[in-house]
Amino acid sequence: YDVRGRQFSKALYWSETSAFGPRAYFVTISKPAALSVDNIQLDDEGVYRCRVDFQNSPTRNHRINLTVTVPPHQILVYDASGLDVTGAIGPLQEDDNLVLTCEVRGETIAPVPNALSPELLQQMERFHSQCLRETGATNEQVAQFNQPQPVEVSRELQCYMYCMFRLHNVTRPDGRLDLIDIYHAIPKQFNAIALKVLAKCHQAVVQDGDVCEQAYSQHRCWKDTEPEHYYLF
Repeated sequence: YDVRGRQFSKALYWSETSAFGPRAYFVTISKPAALSVDNIQLDDEGVYRCRVDFQNSPTRNHRINLTVTVPPHQILVYDASGLDVTGAIGPLQEDDNLVLTCEVRGETIAPVPNALSPELLQQMERFHSQCLRETGATNEQVAQFNQPQPVEVSRELQCYMYCMFRLHNVTRPDGRLDLIDIYHAIPKQFNAIALKVLAKCHQAVVQDGDVCEQAYSQHRCWKDTEPEHYYLF
């Protein structure tokens, strides 16, 4: 949405064809103005940057996380032998043992940020901003690492990962990571996942690298081990 050198009524509209394309439209009659996107798809999920340029004031940037929740489209029920018994079970005799397994297909798992308290999210945002300034990493690099496909990780992003560990007070005086402190710093609802990940990644971490390389090797192992629960803030 561009009004440089023209009236608001003659603003230029543009939407990247490889992203939202014609589904997105900037609405200025609402207060505040808003970006409207039609027919949201699961592929639209991600972290977006909102940038506003002013004529006489500094540019402002904000990160916005778009989460798309997909309801289940198929629910299957299996008996103890693995047979599909959806819709009909039995006949059963009195005192029989019944073991059923329910499988849900098509449902997306709520990402980690949605499971955290507002206070913790605010703290993470503060740490995020500080570590970006300290290391020179970018929001785009963080967002790319959160994607499923492998990406090349810069030295800046590796040190960003270490910075986040350091601000959470899970590093030792020599800069090495303290796995016990990491476990206790993770929200309790993720304790079972944390134990699984830390047990596996303890041996996979680069031992002879510097603190940034060690932090990255931890994150890489965590992402490979539990991709559905991994999120780099």
